[in-house]
Amino acid sequence: MQMGLKLVPYLISRGLEEVDARIVHTSHDEIIIEGRDAIEEQVPTIVKKSIVEAFKKIIPEVPFVAEVRVAEAWG
Repeated sequence: MQMGLKLVPYLISRGLEEVDARIVHTSHDEIIIEGRDAIEEQVPTIVKKSIVEAFKKIIPEVPFVAEVRVAEAWG
């Protein structure tokens, strides 16, 4: 599990290179990403794909589901 949590931010960062967004904070099971409004539909797809991919590499026999929320501000 720990290995997956370390792999996730790396994979997300790689995916975000294609769009104008970046990880601004990580805490336990939360990753906060900042980006322009125009890409608000692309970022959740990149995040979900990265999370699922990371855990599939670590524990391939266990299906993993990621929950992604989009908000104007976090707080």
